[in-house]
Formats: sequence, C-alpha cells, structure tokens
Amino acid sequence: MSWITVIWTISATMCLTFAGLYLSVWFHQRDRWENLLFAVAAIATAVLAILEVNLFRAPTPAVYGEVLRWMHVPAAVLSMPEFNS
Repeated sequence: MSWITVIWTISATMCLTFAGLYLSVWFHQRDRWENLLFAVAAIATAVLAILEVNLFRAPTPAVYGEVLRWMHVPAAVLSMPEFNS
C-alpha cells in the first residue's frame, strides 16, 4: 500500500468523523441547519477522497472513466448554492 493511499484514506476518515460529530450536534439542535449542511459537505468530501483512491487503482481506462463519472455526484453536492454562501 502506498503512502498516498494511506493519506487519502486518513483524510476520508477524518471527514467522516467530522460528519458524525456535526450530525450528532444537528440531532440535538435541529434549528441549526448549518451543522447538517457541514455534515453533508464532509460526507461528500469523504466520498470524493475514496473515489480518488479508486482512480489511483483503476486497472483499465474504462474503470477510470466509470469512477470519474461517479465523482460528479459528490462534486455536484459540494457545488450546491447552499454550500457556497
């Protein structure tokens, strides 16, 4: 396992940890929507990191293209206007 895979996996894990923390805060304070939006953004970032690791490991150009196509989903979530204000 290369060091890039380890670092990307640690980054995804940190994003999911932050998402869990902010989701638990949002469950206790449902009127604070910024906590939920941060959790969703952290989950989308973690998914992007995991998909990037899959891009590193793609054995064929077809698999690379398929993973790259799926990367548009979390990227679209992160580019929503709610996350850019």
